[in-house]
Amino acid sequence: MKVRGNYKKRSLHILVDSGSTHNFVDSRTVGGINVVIKPITPVTVAVADGRSVLCNRMIPHFTWVIQGMEFHADFYVLALGGCEMILGMDWLSRLGDITWNFKLSTMRFWWKGESVVLQGIGEQGHDTQLHMVSGDSLQTSETSNNSNWMVCSASHSIFSCVSAEASDTE
Repeated sequence: MKVRGNYKKRSLHILVDSGSTHNFVDSRTVGGINVVIKPITPVTVAVADGRSVLCNRMIPHFTWVIQGMEFHADFYVLALGGCEMILGMDWLSRLGDITWNFKLSTMRFWWKGESVVLQGIGEQGHDTQLHMVSGDSLQTSETSNNSNWMVCSASHSIFSCVSAEASDTE
């Protein structure tokens, strides 16, 4: 589910992703905001095409706002593409019970004693579509000029999340 958030006055496109084990922030995004980035012992991130990428930076205790609610968590810094932040199981597990309505694109949970309903965003005027693809044949849709995709996986201490935007040109 995609949501909009903010860091100070900067608008952020955020993907809430239960398939991602950790939280990630795009490396280009951190270049444009004033945050403390700490070096870490490199962590291996396996990406969808089979490559392994080393992540050696993180933002501890990063604070952001989604629809008026303030949250904080640690984020690994990684080139993402397609979104500026990914909220993975590291953040989701802190929320307790969650009710997700994928038809309405809402997410309900309790936070600091309040009932919270996050409203997801999508492309205006377009229904969200899910397409099953194999790892060998990631292709864009023929019915659209633009396609976004994200592939996430986790195995033991290796976690990965890769997204991309494809654009057909004539």
